[in-house]
Amino acid sequence: MELVLILSYYFLVAFILFLWIRPFFRDLSVLRGAASEFGREDFSTRVTVPASSSILPVAQSFNAMAERIQYLISAHKELTNAVSHELRTPLARFKFSLEILAKTDDPEKKRRYLENMKVDVQELEALVDEMLSYARLAQANLRVERLDVDLRTWLQQQVEQYEDGPVTLQYSFATLDRENGYTASFNPDLMARALHNVLRNCLRYAKSSIAIYAQISQHKVEIRICDDGPGIPPDKFESIFEPFSRLDTSRDKRSGGYGLGLAIARRILQRHDGDISVTNSEPEGACFTLRWRR
Repeated sequence: MELVLILSYYFLVAFILFLWIRPFFRDLSVLRGAASEFGREDFSTRVTVPASSSILPVAQSFNAMAERIQYLISAHKELTNAVSHELRTPLARFKFSLEILAKTDDPEKKRRYLENMKVDVQELEALVDEMLSYARLAQANLRVERLDVDLRTWLQQQVEQYEDGPVTLQYSFATLDRENGYTASFNPDLMARALHNVLRNCLRYAKSSIAIYAQISQHKVEIRICDDGPGIPPDKFESIFEPFSRLDTSRDKRSGGYGLGLAIARRILQRHDGDISVTNSEPEGACFTLRWRR
């Protein structure tokens, strides 16, 4: 009888342990299977476990990691395809000019095609510089040195170079912090790059005028740049900030740009714990808003 009781006790303990371990082992098997699928480059794989699962936090972390990796790989493929497309055009023109030079003895034609080749080389250099700037801003260990700058004086200096252009620029300032005035903390060189990228985009589409509004509150700096152009379709509000993303060129008065300017501007604002967004203004035109922590 004592042996039966001992065996029954251990059997009961083993049965309870089995019931407790079984769902844990099942969920671990699901996680192991998902990891194997992910290792076979099925980046859409996600782990699905019950809300009561003991490994739910691990599954959620795995899914977050998988989603991030899938996004990075997708972005890398899109960037690679876009770079290939952008490089192919000037290279094709360069190759065509070389073939013409080899077949002609006309000095005037040679001079013209050599000038075209110089333009193609300059275009390639500009594209590479833009790509390097975009990649540099993506580095996790990049340190952005901030300085205390008078926003009003800085912004006036940046806008001065556009005053003699065909488009009228108007700007105004406001501060909600009378004690500290217009002083704000940011990297003036990087922020100037972001500002000029947005301004050049607005100048490309503006009909006659661009309005700039700068406002400082106790915790935030905001610069709004609004043009009177054709505006931007609402479904493009986010995509225009992606690398090599451009609107229909038929809407552009002058062909130009590589679709990296606004992407670089967003990276710069993110480095300042801020962001950039766009909406359509009334009665027409696009309005870009740059905001960051003061």
